[in-house]
Formats: sequence, structure tokens, C-alpha cells
Amino acid sequence: MIKTGLLTLTASLLIGCSSMKQELLNVTVKNVDISRYQGRWYEIARFPHRFEQGLENVFAEYGLREDGKISVYNYCYNKEKQKVSEIRGYAWVENKNYPGALKVRFFWPFAAPYLIADLDTENYHWVLVTSPSRKYNWILCRETNLDNTILQQILQRAHEIGIDTTRFEYVKHDNQTGK
Repeated sequence: MIKTGLLTLTASLLIGCSSMKQELLNVTVKNVDISRYQGRWYEIARFPHRFEQGLENVFAEYGLREDGKISVYNYCYNKEKQKVSEIRGYAWVENKNYPGALKVRFFWPFAAPYLIADLDTENYHWVLVTSPSRKYNWILCRETNLDNTILQQILQRAHEIGIDTTRFEYVKHDNQTGK
């Protein structure tokens, strides 16, 4: 009985790992040049979540660390509270076979998936980031606004991978916070 239970558990884990790998193959981009990915990315659109409620002028900066990981700096402004919030963390590619599937950590021991689902691989000008559950989604750009034609293409890709694009809220950037 115990052997059967262990075999079932092992098979379930292997199937789960296999389906996660398949998920990564189906959702993430095949190539990411982290040296080109580093720098500032403005949040154009996101799914509404309590931790980003009321935030404007949101951006992230990524950089290469000496240990090979990626530094992450997130900045935002809450106009209603007239308060700047910043947080630092780091990210890493968990498996070099899936360079578009990263993990990001702001508080040890917790880490969250950061899946690069679509990317302007020519200019590294925009990116679509998601999570396995599709509950967390962002459209980022090197500038505070994005051409509508490109935005529509990104939204089409988001729809194709199971993101409810009607839930995106668009982020205001008025550049009044000094960053």
C-alpha cells in the first residue's frame, strides 16, 4: 500500500514537472539577452492587485550582479498618499534551457515566477510578463507610453496564452516624482 502511494506521488510529481516544463516552453520566449534586458522598464499596464492599488509612475530597473543574478529595483508613487515606495530584490534564471522563465525574490525565502511571455527581441523596447496562473501580468516598455499598434499586438499575444486582456489597467505616468 505504501509502495503504491509512493509510486503514485512520484508519478504525479514527474507529470507536474513535465507539464510545468511544457508550460514554460509554450509561454516563455526562447531567448533572452539579460545584458540587453537590463535597464529601466516603465509599467504600461497591469492586472489590478492590492499591492499596486493607486500606484502611478511605476517602473523597474534591472541590472547584472557580479554573482550572475539580476538586481531588481521597483519604484512607484502613490499620489493619494503622496508617498514614494521602493523595493529591492533579485532575480535569476532557474533553468538555462528556459531563459524566459525567471524567479524573483524580494523577501527570503519567498520567490515568485517571472515569465517573459513576449519580448521585442530586436530592440528590447517592450515586454509582456506573466505568471503560471495568469493572475499576475504586466506590459512594460522602455518609455512611459507605447504605440497603440504594438500594444494591440501584445494584447493579442496575451490573449493567445490565456490572459484575460479586459482586466488590464493602464498606469499613469506624469513624471512628477523626480525619477
